[in-house]
Amino acid sequence: MFKEDAKVGLYFDGRRVYVAELHKESGQLRISGSAHAEVFSPPWVPPEPAAIIQTIQQTLRQAGVHSKTVATALPARDSVIRYFEMPLLPKKEWANAIRFEAHKYMPFDTKDLYFGFDVLPEAPLKKMKVIFFAVKKQSADHLIRLISEAGLTIRAIEPGFVSLFRAYNFERIHKGGEGEAYAVVGIDDDDNLNVAVTKSGLLLISQDSIVLKPSGDDDPSKANIAFETFLTEIRLTLNYFSKSFKGEEVRRMVLCADVTHRFKDWDKMLGQELGIPVEIGHAVGQADKTKPVSSGMAIACGLAARRYSEEKRGLNLERITKNTQAASPASLTAAEENKLVRQWILVELILMVLGFFSVYYFMTTKVNATRRVVQQARIAHPQTVSATNEMSLGQLNQKELGLNKRLAFLTALVDQRVYWTNKMNEIAKTVPQNIQLTFLDFTDDENVDGGGNLSLKIEGDLFPNEPGNELDAANRFVDALKQDQEFMRGIGEIKINSLHKVAVKGRAGVHFALECAAIPTQEA
Repeated sequence: MFKEDAKVGLYFDGRRVYVAELHKESGQLRISGSAHAEVFSPPWVPPEPAAIIQTIQQTLRQAGVHSKTVATALPARDSVIRYFEMPLLPKKEWANAIRFEAHKYMPFDTKDLYFGFDVLPEAPLKKMKVIFFAVKKQSADHLIRLISEAGLTIRAIEPGFVSLFRAYNFERIHKGGEGEAYAVVGIDDDDNLNVAVTKSGLLLISQDSIVLKPSGDDDPSKANIAFETFLTEIRLTLNYFSKSFKGEEVRRMVLCADVTHRFKDWDKMLGQELGIPVEIGHAVGQADKTKPVSSGMAIACGLAARRYSEEKRGLNLERITKNTQAASPASLTAAEENKLVRQWILVELILMVLGFFSVYYFMTTKVNATRRVVQQARIAHPQTVSATNEMSLGQLNQKELGLNKRLAFLTALVDQRVYWTNKMNEIAKTVPQNIQLTFLDFTDDENVDGGGNLSLKIEGDLFPNEPGNELDAANRFVDALKQDQEFMRGIGEIKINSLHKVAVKGRAGVHFALECAAIPTQEA
């Protein structure tokens, strides 16, 4: 069943078939044959199995491929990848322990998945990092049946994002990789977005996103909207990566898209917005580096390159399907399951106790050190002590409350910078020339239900073109904000709190204050 001489990649994304064959020429990989074809079916109707099989055979002939052994992959929608850490365990216990731990992180029951994992043991820290990836059994079995009925032998099955990663990073892997994290961004032929972040030859996260509108549209405004949506999704993924991997930061990016027409200049625009180098991705074996290649064809190239790659560790899900059919890991007896659970709970309790004492020791040391510093400050600056003693407990509480509100505001701006940056961008587009904004404030107070009440306050000076129309001019500004769908997203009401006359540098006008109340959130 497993023929190590296979070098053909076949990828079916649910609508199209992609085939690529690689060979070595002067020590370099080259594409010796490639083709793709769309399976005929009415719009929004899943293709019939017979039509898929016929298209697979037709695409192989069109590519000039004679090998009957292929590697294949499942689309991102049928795949999942998760990263987590565990206490260091003996290798023989990895499979059962990782499967048990993965329940916490998976949106599906692991009994319905074919899965694999990479483990990075860190013996000095007595822990191990786990990269867990899986595909749905139903989808994998369906794909195996289609390819087998097409007269082919399957050498390997893996998640599509693993193949995409290999296609654009094959040379880097064989050069030993690099120590920095970088992102691979792919857009498929249906304009679906996939972002994968990798470091040192390991795939750490993979995120799928919404359907984009290509910039080849005749309406330039739609192109701008598409890029703004694209940019927001990229930033959200990078923020998620930074929070999941403390101390790590994506320092460059590979964009796999048609930047010559459909997504024209998006690489340059993305680099300017993120402030990091963005390069155009070229699939392994591609001779013409100026010609863009679709992510579907890149996945087929990555599958074909699998034979030449050393980064195969746990990625062959086809072997897992064989092992699962022969002896499923789910066949553990109740006693074995209970024993595994007890061992795992014991390890978790030990770690919790050690963690508690470590925190207690750290906090005690920190408090004692702070006490010494405060005592020294009191001796060196007695006037500080007297000034503090003159304040009542209520005044101190009020001052602390004010400082906490300012800190919460700054924290919210950092944590939700994509959200509030969008709001401010929309305000800038809406403000007319005769209005000058003077104040912006943001609050996030807890309501009686334990949820949040977000509020954005806007103040400014309005200089009407015709005296006497101050209220109408303010209402027009409020109406313009209400008609801006991007600004109103998540906001339930805008009202004018105050309006009074002012004179600024000799110009007569009115000062207004608006309050934009967001839709209240409920406690989770």
